[in-house]
Amino acid sequence: MSLHSAISKLRSPVRDLVLAVTRDGQELSGQNEADEKEVVGWIEKTSQGKLVNENNLNDLDTLLLPKTYIATNYLTAADIALYGELHPFVAKLRSSEYYSVPSLTRYFDHIQSGAAVRASAESLDGAFKQISFDFNNAPKLERKAEPSKKKEKTPKISVDGGANKTTTPKAEEPSTSSSVPPADKQKEKKEKRKGSAPEADGSKEGKKGGGSGGKAPVVEDSEPSPSMIDLRVGHIIDVIKHPDADGLYVEQIDLGEESGPRTVVSGLVNYIPIEQMQDKYLVAVCNLKPANMRGVKSFAMVLCATSKDGKDAGIELIQPPANSKPGDRVYFEGSEYENAIPLAQLNPKKKIFETVQPGFITLDTKEAAWAFLTTPSIFSEWLRFCISSTPIYRNVSIIGREPIKYPPSVTISPSATQVTITGPLGTTTIPLKEYMKIEFPVQDTMKISVENSTEKLQRQMWGTTRTLISNAITGMTEGFSVPIFLVGVGYRVALEEDPRGTTDGGNGQRLNMKLGYSHSVLVPIPSHIKAEVPSATKIVLFCTDKHLLGLFAAKIRGYRKPEPYKGKGVFVGNETIRIKSVKKK
Repeated sequence: MSLHSAISKLRSPVRDLVLAVTRDGQELSGQNEADEKEVVGWIEKTSQGKLVNENNLNDLDTLLLPKTYIATNYLTAADIALYGELHPFVAKLRSSEYYSVPSLTRYFDHIQSGAAVRASAESLDGAFKQISFDFNNAPKLERKAEPSKKKEKTPKISVDGGANKTTTPKAEEPSTSSSVPPADKQKEKKEKRKGSAPEADGSKEGKKGGGSGGKAPVVEDSEPSPSMIDLRVGHIIDVIKHPDADGLYVEQIDLGEESGPRTVVSGLVNYIPIEQMQDKYLVAVCNLKPANMRGVKSFAMVLCATSKDGKDAGIELIQPPANSKPGDRVYFEGSEYENAIPLAQLNPKKKIFETVQPGFITLDTKEAAWAFLTTPSIFSEWLRFCISSTPIYRNVSIIGREPIKYPPSVTISPSATQVTITGPLGTTTIPLKEYMKIEFPVQDTMKISVENSTEKLQRQMWGTTRTLISNAITGMTEGFSVPIFLVGVGYRVALEEDPRGTTDGGNGQRLNMKLGYSHSVLVPIPSHIKAEVPSATKIVLFCTDKHLLGLFAAKIRGYRKPEPYKGKGVFVGNETIRIKSVKKK
């Protein structure tokens, strides 16, 4: 459906407004073909009444929570249509009602304040008058961290006369000797410790020592704010895997400090490859209390963005601008946050970071931001992370969307159900789902896409198919290899001719391995695998199919898996094992 036909389905005043703002559909239609489809789709939903009615304003408020514009990350005709449909509903709302849908009210006020919208609305005989909102008298909504669970103390057991009796603590009777509450007494004692001792004659100097002077309030006692968090640009100069934890990295991060790089432990092994962590610029939280993580003390925390579908769908590092330097302070938009000084160290008991962190979000423009509740208004707004007024963008490299570049010696022939890849080392095929699309935008470059990227299954197969095709191209040009090591006293391997020849799918050779058993282990080599034995304890396997290579390597490893007490066994590639201590009686 075209944009004009979608606009024609809108009701009369809204249709006139959209045509006036877009100049009869010639503007605000979208910057590319994909955006144009999104704009048309949202206008259709608006015209059908699926978005705007009295019963789903709360649902629309939730939909608009992470959005600045409804269809894309810039103003389009879909926003004008949605504004026009919302106008009669918002005009009827009382102040207490539009306070309850802050994202919707924020979006509506943002669209109606545009110069093009106001100029076109004024020419339509007052059908879309500007609605003013009483922001100054809006109630304040506080962010609260989840209360910590405290264990109840069990009643004490006392022994009396040889019999065990349970005694419950008695409530203390209020003291009549002093009218000062216990909390005030403790506070008074602390103040007296800080001040000088008062003189007995009640002189002025003695009163000053009482600690009741007019000091500035402690910053920690104020309401948690993102300006309390010390965010800085960091540069990873070294990264290794934690020696005692499979899921942790140990990084050395340069934060522009004279004392040198900080040691930081991050649980990103299962989400970001170590190659992508090396020499990376990132944003780090630098004033958390140092914490021991499996024997290594971590002095900061790496800031990442998580997919809306959860950790398994992807985690990416927050990426500062290209001209950033280690130690550059990261703050939020506005002088209120730019000029604020972060706390030297966050008090874990105050739950400051736990209170502010839920507001960290990623906008549709891939900008890192903090969703806050404005004071005195409660309407959600976005404050972008900034370094010298430059917005910070999340790393948006998604593997499924990157085009694949292949050498001229490779020929790729796609069909409806599969793609055939031919190279110097042979030919292979990769199956395709019916929703997969393959394009060749430029020479020696292939781009993979799906029909509907909002469906979870299509997104999953998008990345999987892209990886399979990329591996197939590598296999047909360079091939894959993996080393296998035999570790143990008397462990040996030899490559010999197979008496059975090439029957049963073999290539005529077999591995003769001694792995500590009373007999030798004989393993025929498949026809698609090539093996070499450069030494008595090492095997090197070659194959054009990465998957089949891994299966055969796993089969060899299965004859003597590495054991954790003496470290003996068959090791594949860079595999390591943590040695356990023997239990002593």
